[in-house]
Amino acid sequence: MQKTDYIEVTDVLPPVADFTADDTGIQPGETVSFTDLSTNATSWLWAFEGGTPATSTEQNPVVTYNTAGIYDVTLEVSDGTNTDVMTKTDYIHVTDISGGLYLSDTTYTYVQIDWGTVHNDASIDGNTITLNGTTYQKGLGVHANCELRYALDSNFSRFVSDVGVDDEVNGSAASVAFEVWADSQQLFSTPVMNSAAATVSIDVDISGKNELVLIVTDGGDGINSDHADWAGAKIISAPTALRLDLTAFLEGPYNGTDMNTGINSVLPISQPFSAAPWNYQGTETVSAIPGTDIVDWVLIDLRDTTSADLAIPSTSIGMQAAFLRNDGRVVDLDGNPVLSFANASVKNALFVVVFPRNHIPVISANAVTKTGSEYNYDFSTDENQVLGGANGHKDLGSGVWGMFSGNSNGDYNVNDTDKNVNWMDEAGLSGYLSSDVNMDGHSNNTDKNESWLPNRGKGSYVPQ
Repeated sequence: MQKTDYIEVTDVLPPVADFTADDTGIQPGETVSFTDLSTNATSWLWAFEGGTPATSTEQNPVVTYNTAGIYDVTLEVSDGTNTDVMTKTDYIHVTDISGGLYLSDTTYTYVQIDWGTVHNDASIDGNTITLNGTTYQKGLGVHANCELRYALDSNFSRFVSDVGVDDEVNGSAASVAFEVWADSQQLFSTPVMNSAAATVSIDVDISGKNELVLIVTDGGDGINSDHADWAGAKIISAPTALRLDLTAFLEGPYNGTDMNTGINSVLPISQPFSAAPWNYQGTETVSAIPGTDIVDWVLIDLRDTTSADLAIPSTSIGMQAAFLRNDGRVVDLDGNPVLSFANASVKNALFVVVFPRNHIPVISANAVTKTGSEYNYDFSTDENQVLGGANGHKDLGSGVWGMFSGNSNGDYNVNDTDKNVNWMDEAGLSGYLSSDVNMDGHSNNTDKNESWLPNRGKGSYVPQ
């Protein structure tokens, strides 16, 4: 018997390293997601210059870059026998654009110029950029006719520059005109300018644009002496908002699964924290409560420091009144489960305080971490999620931890004042009441005996 083509011998293909990143131009503190594109690999060893972590054995790691710079990325792959290495040199560009990015500090994607070479931070002749006697240390020196193109991203909102004929032409018959374009749309243009023309200042909106185009024309009379400056030209970063996703529970309305919404129909449309002890002067107001699942208002305070015990009020970088939903999510005035704090930035570490109206406030024991573009924290998952541990909040059962009830005057403690003043004044009443600590819409003995009394003597660990 002969078996034709019975034995097949094949070559085992060695691994080939390859990868890509979702973003190679970022700001300090942002993250990059790397995707492995290698073939025939069974293990991965990454090295991230300037990144955190510095190395990884995950196939598709996520890396944070905290310091401005230009960094290499290396991936070594193996099949258990053979290895292959790919290094992408100067692959990740981390640029601090908090004060704007000068175009002379970046690279254009396209250039066309009729005479000479574009100069960064100098005139076309290599001198200090000078317009009508004013000198500029930063800018672009060009010559008509010229076109420059720059890639943009969502980090930038405005383009600013002074423009004119550089003083180095000494009154020669120069004539130029400047145009600013973005995504095929003209944003600005000047009339024809000569060496005696006043400097023109440009400030245009480039929000959402993908490409910036700077054009200098010869004014219609040829290019002789057309030394043109984009003086101080830079793109300015868009104001960033700190995005925060929080989960927290209150003991009073907790029913073993979620929180009751017994006072939803009597919630005020304006934030209730303007009086003592909060003295918050925010103007948060809604035309209607954003849903029947809203439990109450809460006040959120962001504190920037190195540890929770040092997060005193002076470390606050932003406060905002928001709503607490029955599933524990803190939502904004529109009911969105991510809060946005305009112009809040974290230099050290972020700790979050939740001030409820009639429960003991809590502060995150751990620094709130950032995933992608959002900070996330769930106070309810463990006793050590708040400063003070089991003394700082309460085990509500079913693996849920929540804020102590009974603090009817909203300060940092459950004590006799809560009963003797607030509860005594409101017992027997219905509505939006501070002493209604179980939040069923009525102030009665249940609030005193089942919510206040068991927690009498409890206090907050939020630094004051």
